[in-house]
This record gives sequence, structure tokens and C-alpha cells, in this order.
Amino acid sequence: MLESDPMLFDRVLALLTTEVQTPSAVCGEMGLAWGALLAWCNESEERIRKLKDALEVRGHLLAEEAVGIADAADPETVGVARLQVDTRKWMASRLNPKWFGEKKELNVAVGVNVDEKLGESLNAILARVVEGEVVQPVAQLQSTPEDQEI
Repeated sequence: MLESDPMLFDRVLALLTTEVQTPSAVCGEMGLAWGALLAWCNESEERIRKLKDALEVRGHLLAEEAVGIADAADPETVGVARLQVDTRKWMASRLNPKWFGEKKELNVAVGVNVDEKLGESLNAILARVVEGEVVQPVAQLQSTPEDQEI
């Protein structure tokens, strides 16, 4: 069906970015199965990119709808509204993680410069601990005159 009507894909994308209904419902209105649309999109990088862009826009629509639901809630409907808002927030975070996803970023830069004497001392302490000896902590590190020179 998609091969015979190239404009059908564009109409589906337009509905995905303007209507707040599930992708399956949008496809159903057009006489398509959501799975068939996904399979057809997977055959082309351009179609995948267009679908991904449309779904990212859809994330914004869902977030906007969540705000409207929260604003319209009253004490009697707050439980249902919370469920609706949470569901839309979750879906928005999956469709557009850059905007709505949890920020899980870890940047680590580690640089260690251990001089030879310190390395030897640490190895000696480790060897003693492995042998079962109790090693007492040093109360204060001793610095040498060379360490204090700037």
C-alpha cells in the first residue's frame, strides 16, 4: 500500500506530529498497520530519519498534553490525571530523550601520576595486608624539603 501511494507516508507523518493519538490509531485511520509502517521505514535510512523526527515532535505534543491534563485536574480527578500525566511524560522521554529523558551523563577524566617511591611504598603495604598484618595509619604525612620548594 505504501509503495502504491507515496503521499500516504507524508500524511501519516503529518498526523503523528499534529494529533495526540497513538501511532497505531493514526495508522489505523489510514488503513495501515503500525508494524507494516515500521517494516517499510526500516528499508530506507531517509524514511527512518523522517519517522524519528516526527516521533520527536510527537514527544513535545505529549508533554504539552500532560501540562493541560495537570492544569485541568481537580481533587476528584487528581489520581487519574496523575496516571495520564506520568504515562505521557514517560512516552515523551522515550520519543524525545534529548528534551524529556533523564539526564544520565557521566564524564570522567582521571590522571594519576605516582612517582616510583610512592608506588613501591603502596606495594609494600599491600603485601603486608595480604599476609594478614594489621597496618596502622600514619597520623600525618611527612613532607620533605624538596616537596616544599616551588
